[in-house]
Amino acid sequence: MSPKILGALGLVLLVLAVVACGDTHSPPSPSATVPAPSPDSDSPTPLLTATVKPLTPTSLVPTPTFAVSSVDSVESPRPTPSPYPSSALTVPPWATSTPLPPTVTPSPKPSPTPLPSSPLTQTPWYTSTPLPPTVTPSPKPSPTPVPTVQPFVYWSNWETGEWTPSSIPPKCGPLEEMFDVLPIDVTIVDVFTPPGRPGGDSYHGSYYVGHGHLRSNNTPHEQIEVKFPAEGFSLYQANRQLEDYYIEEKETDTVKHIVDDEEQVTLIFHHPCGIAVKIAHLAQVTDRWAEIIKDIPVFTNDSKITFMPSGKDFVESGEVLARAIGHATNTSLDFGVYDLRSKNDSAERLSIDWPKYVLDASHGICWTGLFGPEVQKLLEGKADSNATSDFCE
Repeated sequence: MSPKILGALGLVLLVLAVVACGDTHSPPSPSATVPAPSPDSDSPTPLLTATVKPLTPTSLVPTPTFAVSSVDSVESPRPTPSPYPSSALTVPPWATSTPLPPTVTPSPKPSPTPLPSSPLTQTPWYTSTPLPPTVTPSPKPSPTPVPTVQPFVYWSNWETGEWTPSSIPPKCGPLEEMFDVLPIDVTIVDVFTPPGRPGGDSYHGSYYVGHGHLRSNNTPHEQIEVKFPAEGFSLYQANRQLEDYYIEEKETDTVKHIVDDEEQVTLIFHHPCGIAVKIAHLAQVTDRWAEIIKDIPVFTNDSKITFMPSGKDFVESGEVLARAIGHATNTSLDFGVYDLRSKNDSAERLSIDWPKYVLDASHGICWTGLFGPEVQKLLEGKADSNATSDFCE
């Protein structure tokens, strides 16, 4: 290709570049003519005429159309240029420079706290856990109630000389309900001596008797059973002795010598409420009571007593204590009841006249009415006409 043609093409390309750059101040000419070379050039070059089709604003990449008539002349009709709009030429979208948004450096996010290394085990919702079978518990047997053990209440006069309980005593209730049976059969009693009277003779001197006497003159002494008269008592004191003494019989005005090897036993019982029972001149005691008192020493003409463990040896109402009373020559039983809760009306006088016997005698009571009116009437009918009583009317 000749240098002229190349120059024409370069011009066209220059025009296209101007249009592409969006020069809105001077629209490109609808046609351009390339001048002919100067006459002094070595060989004449024919004039090349090129008609350039104007670009419309909507064209992205304009394509020029060239019409070459001959080497000597190029003639193309000029198209009527399309008028530009009144407004400025719209810059093609691809030529618009869109500013980039500012670069934002993201702040570092804090690292999350790691969970425990052992993950929780989650049972899938579709897993069916079988329920345990329903078990009906067997009814538990009701425990046997254990009775409340209360400390045993015992009475003593060791410290002050007055009878006092070791703790709050239970209520006694009516004594007529506590006592059930006379110690011996009332029908074999020949002489009854009431409790609460002074006594004495030339052999024994003067003394005070707080208990009563039940004498049988027509029944052998070894054929008389002695029963305990009440419920709720336990053994408090005991005495064992052999007797060698003399007694004066006023009825016959004679003196009788009492001496043999028949052991005489005295048992004193206490009730926790404060009632005492004395039974003396027991002979041939039952095996149970012989075992209980076996370690008590046997004295001669000595009424020294031995204290027994409190609340250990209980006795039942009607229980047989002995198979005989007294001696073969003196069939008699001593029986007394004492209310340790209070003193009797003779206590003040006894403290003056009989201070040796006041501890027991001042609490003695008349017990004839404790076994019912029939027994009381029989006893009163057999009372010693010479005996008096401070306790019984």
